[in-house]
Amino acid sequence: MKKAVIVLLLLVLSVTLPTHTFAANELKDGRTVSISMGDDDYSNYTFNLKQPSRVKIRVESEVPKLTFKLKETNGATVPVNPVYLNDGRKNNPQIVLYELDLNKGEYLIELHARYDSGGGKVKLTYSTGELDDGAQRIPLAFNEQVEGFIVRNHAQDIYQIELEKDGFVNIFLNGLLRKETSLQLLDERDNPLLTKTLKSTTTMPAQFNERVALTKGTYYIKVYNRLNDVEMNTGKYTLQTSYQPSSTTNGSNNTFADATPIYFGGQVKGMLGRNNTTDFYSFTVPTKGDFTVNLVSRLPKSTTLSVYNQYQNRIKTETRNSSETNPYVFNMKIENAEPGKYYINVTSPKFLVEGGEYSLTLLGYGISTFNDYDMNAYWTGAFAWGYSNGIVQGQQSPRLLKPYQRVTEAQTLAMMFRHMFGTQDSTKWQWYDSYYDVARAEGLDINTTPNAPVRRGDVAKMLAYLYTGTHFAERDAVQWLYDNDITTGKNPNAPKDYANFAPNELMVRAHLVSFMHRADQNGIYPYK
Repeated sequence: MKKAVIVLLLLVLSVTLPTHTFAANELKDGRTVSISMGDDDYSNYTFNLKQPSRVKIRVESEVPKLTFKLKETNGATVPVNPVYLNDGRKNNPQIVLYELDLNKGEYLIELHARYDSGGGKVKLTYSTGELDDGAQRIPLAFNEQVEGFIVRNHAQDIYQIELEKDGFVNIFLNGLLRKETSLQLLDERDNPLLTKTLKSTTTMPAQFNERVALTKGTYYIKVYNRLNDVEMNTGKYTLQTSYQPSSTTNGSNNTFADATPIYFGGQVKGMLGRNNTTDFYSFTVPTKGDFTVNLVSRLPKSTTLSVYNQYQNRIKTETRNSSETNPYVFNMKIENAEPGKYYINVTSPKFLVEGGEYSLTLLGYGISTFNDYDMNAYWTGAFAWGYSNGIVQGQQSPRLLKPYQRVTEAQTLAMMFRHMFGTQDSTKWQWYDSYYDVARAEGLDINTTPNAPVRRGDVAKMLAYLYTGTHFAERDAVQWLYDNDITTGKNPNAPKDYANFAPNELMVRAHLVSFMHRADQNGIYPYK
């Protein structure tokens, strides 16, 4: 009988002894809960992942001594150290953001306002999407050096940079945190593109020198203390960035569906990097024959070049090692190609941080068949566009493009009106009569001297009027061309002013076609 009583008493004691197991509340993805905690108080919250996900957990604590733990509800532990938040105050809460990848399953967050903490309010959020980390995004200009300090209740600084076009960003960070310094580069959706941690001390800095190829857009640089040690890892840092715009000419073209159209003979330049590892181009073969894809790659590590037919079936592919200092030149020849649409794909290794540039040229048709064609000349892209659209025709015997030849007034009108209005040569009397008829109907200010060369200043006035419907004075017309990125001036490195446009020099074919090509690329069309 005594034995039975003792067993019963032990059972009662095992039930009544405190074990800190409390009913758990369920967290909703992206919703914040507010918790009031007393001294030596516990609060448990669960969340369920239906698939492997990257999870962000935000804790905003007014409790001076709070412990955060993450577990699986089945009792298994998550390989994450407890987080001790020891600097929360009512008027200055401590904010931490925890980010990690988890498998599907149910998870438990345990909060403990430790003994003699006095308690306080805690706000808790978990999210599988974007989550405000509570940190201000500080605008950072390129080449500006800033100094910061990571402290116990301010574990990160986030800086915002803006890229007006694709290019290369260099990040220079000297971190003097006590144990280690962490750097992260995020895209505009807070997806990490680069994460790196280096050992550091208050006397021996962690030195980061990262070069990243990025597309146009908004990015964030985060300097932070990893959240498993918010008490001890504090210190100063200096941060500076620089930016080198890319010379790329392609837009967003990461799939077959948004492949960039290109023309035979025109050289295009591209850039691949951390958030853009593949580019697609499309082109049309007019008649059965051979063509060659010339690709000069300066991408780090390796480059893959592939050609596909109109059904998106791969015809040929080749991978070669390449680098900025030792570029690889592809000359991929496709023989007996049937007429129709084809695709080119340029790919770099995934997770390529530093990135690089390449140039691509299609050979075999179009302007590449002319005797004075120069693949590396500045005008090839504009001439390839002009030839494919019937704006320039070239001399047929011998086959010459004559890009540096001066243009007459009649030739100037012909090139402009073929592009702007689809006007064709006259079949009566003089070939240029149809173009002068259009010029008079449009109210264009001309000299009516068909065979005389034209001044650059006169062409500026013609173009500005045809695109806007306004008769500008010559200086204003030149400025309009500058303002709309139609001209860079004779010297691209000199000031964009009237003198640099050289208005009294005579216009040549390459410059006129380039002006119209840039206007077309910039979405500028005739006002009528």
